[in-house]
Amino acid sequence: MLILRHLQRIGQYVPQLQSTKRLKKPGWENNISQPTFSIYMPHLKNLSSKIHYLPLNIQSRVELWLTYKNLKPTSLLIIRENKTKTTPIINWLKHANLTFIINPKDNNQIFISKKTKTCQTLFNIWETTTPKNEYQKGILLGYPEKAAKTFSLYSKHPNRKNYLTNINDPDFPKKEIIFYPYISYTLRKNHEIEDSQTAKIWADCIRKDLPKLAKWYESAITKSLK
Repeated sequence: MLILRHLQRIGQYVPQLQSTKRLKKPGWENNISQPTFSIYMPHLKNLSSKIHYLPLNIQSRVELWLTYKNLKPTSLLIIRENKTKTTPIINWLKHANLTFIINPKDNNQIFISKKTKTCQTLFNIWETTTPKNEYQKGILLGYPEKAAKTFSLYSKHPNRKNYLTNINDPDFPKKEIIFYPYISYTLRKNHEIEDSQTAKIWADCIRKDLPKLAKWYESAITKSLK
């Protein structure tokens, strides 16, 4: 799916719950308690400190935080280490009030969202590649609408390079778009500045909230492109 597949290879205070809603959906790894209270700053700090050490690949840690901060509707997380070591990840997701599905076909993949229906939808269409579903996947992952639409139409076109580009292309304007490591999607050719603005929002968030992770991530992406 887009350039996401390439990037995936790169290598406590919990407030008292006042009331909860139990999610019971077939196929879900866990019934998740969703507190109705607001998130306090000590809780936020706790989550941000623990995210650095979750057994996820580095891009997944970035996308996890962006989903938690409502900057992505859904994300696909990739477990980096032993597939049985999911407990820290599941605990983090519960504390962050995120719903999740562990892919039964590939249990190193976890689909996450703040909304049960949204998470289930991405899971249901993930392996399909029709233009309609490719577009829907792009929207669910928070990619720019025009970029997602163009990708859905031209991803299999024999002359796709006339319509699409990404940060792997030698001619990509990295000097103009200095936050390019956060562009985890395919852009429209000759519309790189416009389509990259979503990634700028993501970059600003990670650099502000998780500067250590931002440094690790940007270094990893830069090295992977050399």
